Amino acid sequence: MSSNDPRIRDAVQQAIRPSEADVIRARAVVLDLLASSQVAHTEPLVRAVLEDGGVDREPDREAHVHVGEIQRDPGATLDRDEPLLKRERLRTAAYEALAQLAADGILLPTDPSKSEVDVPTGVMGSGGGWRGGTRVTTDRPEVAGGYRISSRWVTSSAVSEVATLLDARDLLSLLGPRGSRCWEEAVAAFNRHLYLASAGMVGAASEAAWYSLGEAMADEHRLAKPLEDDVTVKVIQLVAERLKRAPRSTSSVNELQSQAAHLRDIRNYGLHPRSETDASLEAAFTETGCLVLLMEGRRYLARLMEIAGAAGVTLPAVST
Repeated sequence: MSSNDPRIRDAVQQAIRPSEADVIRARAVVLDLLASSQVAHTEPLVRAVLEDGGVDREPDREAHVHVGEIQRDPGATLDRDEPLLKRERLRTAAYEALAQLAADGILLPTDPSKSEVDVPTGVMGSGGGWRGGTRVTTDRPEVAGGYRISSRWVTSSAVSEVATLLDARDLLSLLGPRGSRCWEEAVAAFNRHLYLASAGMVGAASEAAWYSLGEAMADEHRLAKPLEDDVTVKVIQLVAERLKRAPRSTSSVNELQSQAAHLRDIRNYGLHPRSETDASLEAAFTETGCLVLLMEGRRYLARLMEIAGAAGVTLPAVST
């Protein structure tokens, strides 16, 4: 017979709701177990969390939570460490921890029972042979029965650009290894809805490009000191002056220099929060604003590399 008393229901619900500390502890237990076993069924992972909390034993059939005090006193609460309540609280914490770890990309959902496959193997020779199968574990992640493009992309007219134009592997010599990583992480962060991180990495990739150009301009002795001292504004200024040697490039270089300054402002604004906000810069940290920033940033970097080539700047080849 279940209780319909809302006071009892609310008290029980509050008692089995895990705290942040419960979830953090559950994450640690799960990661510690998976560090040695690599893959495990969900229930043993949950059981490990219960065991860590001292409530892994199955409760007696007659065990129950005494709620008489709740009926008598509206302000009374239940003991969260009462074994039956603690068991449910830690089980919920375990599920929360697993979901968080999966959402963070640390864990991949998998079904161990479906990860084993039989591969036909055998040895055939003049002296006889055999044929059979070898059972191996693939640790394949769980997948759905089918997939479609997220409505997030379907509703965007730039879906094709998201899929192709954000790939910057052809700009590796301009960005360098670290700059390329910044760009890749900018795209990855955007895909994870981390717009603040994404916009900041676009700014970092932009600066990497200007430093790559500065280091490639060995004939510009004025660049040596700013490069050594990491004086970014001066590096961009001197590189821009050199790029203007390309035919009919002054206007384009001025635009590129302005865009570099804008990206630098966005990165610095994002990294150094203040109580006052700048609406024009805050827009870059929204989904739409960040997507525009990425697409325009990709075109800006390609144009920067194009003008550098026209100005006779030779960038070093970088292997992928």
